[in-house]
Amino acid sequence: MRSFATALTGLLLGLSATAASAQALAPARSPLFNAVDTLAASPGERADIERAFGVRLRVVAETALRHDYAFGPVSDSVVQAIDFRSAGPENGSGFRSILVLDIGGPCLRRDEVGALYLLRPGSVYQPHATDQVAYYDQPQPWGRLSFGFRHATGCLSAIIFDREAGPA
Repeated sequence: MRSFATALTGLLLGLSATAASAQALAPARSPLFNAVDTLAASPGERADIERAFGVRLRVVAETALRHDYAFGPVSDSVVQAIDFRSAGPENGSGFRSILVLDIGGPCLRRDEVGALYLLRPGSVYQPHATDQVAYYDQPQPWGRLSFGFRHATGCLSAIIFDREAGPA
């Protein structure tokens, strides 16, 4: 019985070491994508955004129909600007909120982002822009998460959380 327990302990320790070494070899998830995952799982309120990035959004405009907030750039981050718009208390249009993260810094290519998120060609486009951006969407229960890549460079330039009407 003792040899069985010793063998089982050795097997479990070996499996644990193998899992640990595999985890060590896996690429580290960037703070940007940790924040994206946190926001995708949250209701998408101002406090959620401030917590995810460790910032305080400044009020740009507040009306009964819409509240606009901004911040940027986020220190120690590739986020160059945050633009958040949420429905005001008297907004009956079905609009809930939209969050746009402008991305800069080192180039994050579509294949790198595609390894983390299921990307489908998006519905947002800029047909007459001088620096066109191609958007790829990931449907979410609350709306759409979109990743924009500059046509000229292929680098990630924006992440958009478009929250539609309905339950969060």
